[in-house]
Amino acid sequence: MAAEDPDKGPDPTFPQRAPALQSDNHVVFWGDNALVVMDTQDQGVTLDGTLRCTQKTLLVYAETVFLRDALISTPGLNLGIFCNQLLLLEETVCIDVSGNNGNPGGDTEPKGKNGGPGGSVWLYVEDPDPDLTARLTLKAHGGDGGHGFNRTVGVEPGGAGGDGGACGTLRCYVGNRGTQYGQYLLQTTTNSRWIEWVAELHNDIDASANRLVNYGVLKKTAASWKAAVTLGVDMASSLTKLQKALIGLTTPDPSDPDYVRPTAPTLEKAKDALAVVNNLLDSSLAPYAPEGFQAAPLNALAALCDEFSGGVERERELQGSLDAAMGVVGKMVHGESGQDDDPFGTKPARSLRAILRKMLIDLENEALQVEAALTHTVCQLGGGKGGPGGAGITPDVDRGKRGSDQPNKPPMALTLSLSLESQPGELTMEQAVAMPEQCQMLLDKADQLFVTTNPLNLPQARLYYERLARRLSFVDVIPLTRGKGADGTTPPPLSEAYQRLESSYGLTADAMTQLRRIHGTATSSLNKLMLGQDMFCTSPSWVPRLSFTFYKARVKTLLADFQEVEGAVTAFGQAQQKEQIIKAQVEQAQRHNSLTETAAREQMQLITRPGGDLETAGLTIARYTPQLAAARKTLAASLRDLQAFVENHFHVGVETITESLTMLAFAPHASMALIQGIGAGYRGWTKMENLEGVAVNKDYIVDQIDMCAGSISALTEAYKRGSRGELAVDDASHSKVLATAETMTQLLQDFKKAIPEARHEAVEASLRTYIGLVTKRNDAVIAYNAQVQFLLELQRIVAAAQDEARRLGDAALTLNPELPTIYFWLKRLRADAQRDILQRLNYEARAIAFWGPLAIADVVRFGPPAPVRGTMQLKQYQGELETRFESCYHALQGDAWAHWPGLRNFRKTGTVIDISKDVLAQLATPLGRDTDDSPDEDDVYEAGFTITPKSHSFFADAANVRLTQVRVWLLGAAVPPNPDEGDSHRLKVEITHLGGETVWNTAGDALAFSHEPTTLQFVYDAAIFNANKTPSGDPRLVYGLQGLEKDFADGVPKPNDRPPLGPFADWRIQVRRDTNPGLDMRGVTKVLLEFCGRNQKMEKKKKPEEGRHG
Repeated sequence: MAAEDPDKGPDPTFPQRAPALQSDNHVVFWGDNALVVMDTQDQGVTLDGTLRCTQKTLLVYAETVFLRDALISTPGLNLGIFCNQLLLLEETVCIDVSGNNGNPGGDTEPKGKNGGPGGSVWLYVEDPDPDLTARLTLKAHGGDGGHGFNRTVGVEPGGAGGDGGACGTLRCYVGNRGTQYGQYLLQTTTNSRWIEWVAELHNDIDASANRLVNYGVLKKTAASWKAAVTLGVDMASSLTKLQKALIGLTTPDPSDPDYVRPTAPTLEKAKDALAVVNNLLDSSLAPYAPEGFQAAPLNALAALCDEFSGGVERERELQGSLDAAMGVVGKMVHGESGQDDDPFGTKPARSLRAILRKMLIDLENEALQVEAALTHTVCQLGGGKGGPGGAGITPDVDRGKRGSDQPNKPPMALTLSLSLESQPGELTMEQAVAMPEQCQMLLDKADQLFVTTNPLNLPQARLYYERLARRLSFVDVIPLTRGKGADGTTPPPLSEAYQRLESSYGLTADAMTQLRRIHGTATSSLNKLMLGQDMFCTSPSWVPRLSFTFYKARVKTLLADFQEVEGAVTAFGQAQQKEQIIKAQVEQAQRHNSLTETAAREQMQLITRPGGDLETAGLTIARYTPQLAAARKTLAASLRDLQAFVENHFHVGVETITESLTMLAFAPHASMALIQGIGAGYRGWTKMENLEGVAVNKDYIVDQIDMCAGSISALTEAYKRGSRGELAVDDASHSKVLATAETMTQLLQDFKKAIPEARHEAVEASLRTYIGLVTKRNDAVIAYNAQVQFLLELQRIVAAAQDEARRLGDAALTLNPELPTIYFWLKRLRADAQRDILQRLNYEARAIAFWGPLAIADVVRFGPPAPVRGTMQLKQYQGELETRFESCYHALQGDAWAHWPGLRNFRKTGTVIDISKDVLAQLATPLGRDTDDSPDEDDVYEAGFTITPKSHSFFADAANVRLTQVRVWLLGAAVPPNPDEGDSHRLKVEITHLGGETVWNTAGDALAFSHEPTTLQFVYDAAIFNANKTPSGDPRLVYGLQGLEKDFADGVPKPNDRPPLGPFADWRIQVRRDTNPGLDMRGVTKVLLEFCGRNQKMEKKKKPEEGRHG
């Protein structure tokens, strides 16, 4: 490693700075004649006129770089600036790495000195200022050769001139927002019908027009685009209205007594017109805009179709209107005179297709102009000129030979779209534009924001994750192997650049493995944010079905292990002679690397085990999906008499609105709207990689998620965008729209605006019921997709642990011990151990919240972002949770509990609810059959129902209701006597609490929780109950007790104790013929649900339920 000589002048601008736990967001490392600066500080990195670097190459990787002075001159330096933003603090700035001119020859050395070689500037800016090309200059000329010595004595020829210095290298890679926005416009206008994308663009048309001007589109063209989109909305409205009217005219409606069929010629003409309108509306290609377009002929025809009552005069009027309207439609289909607008003609283009084509060309030209400006204006370079030869002592003595001129080299510039999908041009970049360790620093910064669970931090975390996902998109296409491929192909320049970063500069190790891991983690985290999950893929309402004490012991062990890892990282960071410590630290880290892999595998087993999170979400999806289609049709039928009101207000039918509502899923907080962004949407896992060895139902995988804007119109547009044709809206994999509780309320209010006030209350109740069913199913779909994302992340952790143990861990002993890669590898192992602890602290906090009951958000709080969470902080969090647990325990012990039946006498009758109205029809026939005439051993009778505080008056002022027994009584169900059971008539019922529930605390707050479903068995004597018709726990009637009695009320829970369930949830009952031989359900006339349990007194009025089960 090169060393700095203090006698050579001023200190270097960037003295070596090794990473340490409290300050690893700015690292400086001297490699093999190369210096790298890596930075993620908010203040960025500043370069100015005093820049001094004793290394031949200086590479700066930072999120923000400031250029402070008008001239920054470092002759011959190879300077790389790789940043998200480049900010110039002077009006103009010149970075000059030109070589020095050679000195003239002298007495002892008459030949002029050669010019110094020009250096290099590699500039990579993701988000450049619009005026960058006008304010920045880069120079990399070779220095001119020195003048040959002029002789003053002797007869020798004059001294030869020095040779010119070699031309430098200039490479510019800059992001182009215009290209990104052009790709968005192109994708939007080709992947959906024009009436849909016109409506979407119109919502943001003013901002869009301004944006286009900033990106290089002429103001006149942007104004034309705005006018054309607005006109397109009008055309779409008129055509849609006409389509409906023509359908009504040409399609007989037996239920409409006023329908009159036109004559055959008119009917044929109307059908032809309808076919043309249908084709026009179904196209993604926007129609032409006839000059002076007027909607009047289309609206007039629609009115005549709606009001057609027959008669010669009406028939003639209708035919004339058809001709006039089709004349307008014909021009929309074929353009004026059958020709398209010429975007480059003398007349201004009016049609959307022509203006869009012109804008895309303008945006492409702007990108080319930026490249041209970078190449020909910003970049200035050339080979040095040879110095003139010196003169002889007299004119007749030969002059010295002129020095050699050096050839010029062209600069190169490339504009980058920086999309989430890699672009082929990125592989032509000749320098490594992303440094693994600096990307890891930014990933750590994002993770620190994400793990806090503070919604206000999430938009910034999303920005960092998205930035990394865009920056590193090239890892999906760059070759995995080094050197030439098996077919002899040469690796792309970007591959060679990363090999050079390792082998020539000695600045990193195994760069592509690191970058692939970082890219995968950033993409996965971005997906988790889009799905509304936390870092550990748990929804805001999820709670474990275990006690705080279960996790407490494990956390103690993990903290001890973590302290060991932390000590290894700290010792390595502080060691002055790392060669002496690296072997011990690497061996220790390798042991914990193995522990990390084991922990990840265990977590995967927990997710994929029977009854695990993946199966639980899948069962919930399967439970609710069949109900959706029937419920949607029922809702649509109940609203059918409001069709006219709805269409007049929203311009869509009732069925479209009900289908749109079927996409809704619950967004946990309003910040979700800020997390969603153009071009940064959810990435379906099937497009990235496979889950090998894990059974995943791809029918449940969603590849498109939007955010609801809070209006029915916006929701229906999202529905149209999400419609692919091959999927029904009831399918689990259909695209989803996230909405907060507030947004859902806005949707209901928006819908009520369209209907008579007298129907408001009833319609709102129907819509709330349907939306409740929809969100239960779709929340499970989101949870399923989140668990798949978590599995992907765990697989990456396993792969990285194996890969790094093999490649990096063993190689660390042979690498330069000062290499930042080693530190960040050790830190990453520490971060994995830290995350494991934080996950269990998260579980502890959620367990406390459910047993409490407490608001999860008030317990799961990891504080503000911090540079590091060390052992002391983690122990502090653990201590705070223990204090919270003890406080909660003592509060509940000091409160009076009401038990029912009294004195916990389970022989008596508890609280009984008649659920016959909800379940009798469902229990009439076995699943999958229309009748109950031919019994089958595999028959299963199943019914679902919901219990709320309104289900029984007893619950009106009951807080913290917890169950100790759950019994279901089927009056009229019969089974024959069983000789194996003493000829008793035992009937076995399976009762399943489906996992999502609401618990009201004593302050009247509704707290939503979700957990894995719990199935209970209840066995009773059917003959005795059918005779006395009285539920109770009489041991002659009931066989056995359910183990639900655990609670703080029974003392401190043991590690394996589970918290008692609450009643306010969705339930399912099943009666199976295979476990009840001879079962006869045909006589069932009543179904009673009996709860035994305990509760506290409500101190304040019960507040309405606002939360959702995630």
